[in-house]
Amino acid sequence: MKTQVLFCILFIGFLGLCQAQDITLLLNNRPYVEREISCVLGRGPCDLVGKQIIALLPEALNNNCARCNRQDAANARKLIQFMMYNYPNQWREIVQRYSVRHG
Repeated sequence: MKTQVLFCILFIGFLGLCQAQDITLLLNNRPYVEREISCVLGRGPCDLVGKQIIALLPEALNNNCARCNRQDAANARKLIQFMMYNYPNQWREIVQRYSVRHG
């Protein structure tokens, strides 16, 4: 459940960048994804998307993404799967950093 919530938050940030596009296009851009992860973990500079992700993470992790619409939730699931498979260590750090239950 927490995974879905975080995905929702991350997705919303990505969605702001390209609302009409498939999130897969962004996820295939490894340098971009790694910059956003670095931002979210406080290890690098943040662009607008990174700042949006950071602002939404607590809501997603702690309030079950109550503000997510259906499309955001679907994209969030895709992003969570991506993060868990491709960046499992960073995923755990993100959950620990932004979840009240783990932070």
